[in-house]
Amino acid sequence: MESRDEYVARTAQLAQFSLYGIVPAWNPGTKDIDGFIHDEVVRQGHDPTIGKDGGVRISWMKNAWNYAQEHAREDITEHHILQVASRVEPGMNSSVGYRTTGVYIGRSKGAPARLLRPLMKALVARAPSVSRVLGKRGPHPDAYRVLWDGFLSEQSTAQAVIEKMRQIKTADDWYLAFEAIHPFSDGNGRTGKILHNWLHRTLNDPVLVADYFGGGNP
Repeated sequence: MESRDEYVARTAQLAQFSLYGIVPAWNPGTKDIDGFIHDEVVRQGHDPTIGKDGGVRISWMKNAWNYAQEHAREDITEHHILQVASRVEPGMNSSVGYRTTGVYIGRSKGAPARLLRPLMKALVARAPSVSRVLGKRGPHPDAYRVLWDGFLSEQSTAQAVIEKMRQIKTADDWYLAFEAIHPFSDGNGRTGKILHNWLHRTLNDPVLVADYFGGGNP
């Protein structure tokens, strides 16, 4: 795990922090949940000095984190995921379903909306078997995206993605699949970080997933 100085030196260079002139708050390895949440909200492009932007989203993410802690002894279910996402971004996400429109992550597309239910059901089924070892052992997000960017039928696409999910081995692998699918209209990064720590059993002392996507925003 990075030291506080190493983390600050790396993170302060990100555009989201330099744009707002914000010093990273998180102190890794010290059970600093508030600092982790603060920095994640900034990483996702929200200014914490503006109450209606980053300020309220810090409050929302804390509420979602508290929910996860309350249920941390349980295996993650679709209901849990929906509840976390609806707390992270209550204005955009529904507690009863996934997004119904397409979404982009930078230049990459999330999974087609019509496939979200079978894909998320398959992803949830993998959750109890993931290893808590930090690091990626399974597919990169691009391995999923190439499947729904192709010309297969929807049924064939879903089956191919589900087959790929069977290679998921670690909590990082699971997180990467979740972010590739991007099941919600907004807040997928914040929701994913909570679920990653839930799987890792680190909700009381957060860990940050590696920057597998590049650009400093894991």
